[in-house]
Amino acid sequence: MGIFEELKEIVGEENFSRREEELLAYSRDSSFFQETPICVVRPRTCDEVAGIVRLASEKRVPIIPRGAGTNPCGEVVGKAIVLDLSGMNRIIEVNERDMYAVVEPGVVRDELNRALERYGLFFPPDPASSRVATIGGMLANNSSGLHAVKYGTTQDYVLALEVVLPGGEVIETGTLARKSSSGYSLCRLFVGSEGTLGVITRATLRLLPIPEHRETVAFTIDSLDELKGVQEAVMALLPAAFEFMDEICLRVLAEKKGLKVEGGSGIIAVEFDGVRGEAEACAERLRGRFGEELGAGDIWEMRKTLVPSLASYSDKSPLAVTEDIGVPVSKAPDAIRRVKEIYGEAGFEVAVYGHLGDGNLHMRVFGEPAPELEHAADEVYAYVIDAGGTISSEHGIGRLRRRYMEAQHGPALELMKRIKQALDPMGIMNPGCML
Repeated sequence: MGIFEELKEIVGEENFSRREEELLAYSRDSSFFQETPICVVRPRTCDEVAGIVRLASEKRVPIIPRGAGTNPCGEVVGKAIVLDLSGMNRIIEVNERDMYAVVEPGVVRDELNRALERYGLFFPPDPASSRVATIGGMLANNSSGLHAVKYGTTQDYVLALEVVLPGGEVIETGTLARKSSSGYSLCRLFVGSEGTLGVITRATLRLLPIPEHRETVAFTIDSLDELKGVQEAVMALLPAAFEFMDEICLRVLAEKKGLKVEGGSGIIAVEFDGVRGEAEACAERLRGRFGEELGAGDIWEMRKTLVPSLASYSDKSPLAVTEDIGVPVSKAPDAIRRVKEIYGEAGFEVAVYGHLGDGNLHMRVFGEPAPELEHAADEVYAYVIDAGGTISSEHGIGRLRRRYMEAQHGPALELMKRIKQALDPMGIMNPGCML
């Protein structure tokens, strides 16, 4: 019996596909990478996942776990068995008193929070793709989002995991206790591993009470020179979100989303949350201090849909190249200016936006792939590493940034490779990704 027939026996014929149109759909994620997979399987249980992984290990066939496919770095693209986990989408348990939820990897982040509203709880990490992003994908990337300045990243909310290892063995890591000093933190090993060490099939997530009130302040700046002063003033008030969008983003939002603004070198959007009086007081301290205040309106919706809106800015493609850098918070204003200088000197326009509160900057470069673009990207990453920063804050490495891992980690990269070899000696889990 061939491997395809064996896969059908595990998941059922209806959950197996080699149809050309489906293989084409799964040949891409949100990056510019493209490669046709061997087949697509859609397991419904942990036992099915274990059976698939065990079979892949025996046959030495690569396997790639996949959620919604929103990653911009080529994490879920390759000639492999694509393990589509979106059908494993049950919310198994919500414990209101101890504030945790047990979920499968295919649960969509926003759908989870809608289900949690009745309990007065929420799961804080909120990537821009939260409408479709799955919990499994967020775990694989250690995703964060607009509110990371206050609430941190996905790994901060993981209590326990169920993981299928590359040989098909199922393990459980973590506990329901809020803290533990009982050995290596295996949860943190698997969170952010991009599907290279195993398949997460269940997660126990820590939850928080929904804030009583949220208050937004949004305003323009006239010059990038104002950013340091703005940053100091906002950070002193402990914001829940603190976003920057440059002048290209401003023009696009004015044209495509109806943002009412005249001129300016960028937009600052700040959110405070918590007790109503405290949130309102913090917002009031900012109002009128900087630039033209914008009506709060749908500024957060505009921010979350910014990337597709940028496609309308130019007849040149908005490329995701150095699109997820992170620097120490105080260095973010300088990094914005330096990134614009580097790409400008290479002949490219670049839109810069991102999380000014935690030093995580995103960007889209307008142009076509060329040696000059690659050299500019090299220079940006060298600048970031020299500044004590990271080549990726929340989107991961994938295939896009793999070649910069040695510059980022030095000899520590060899230790990562040894961990990969120990857990996945056959090298079947998402080969070519990250390492």
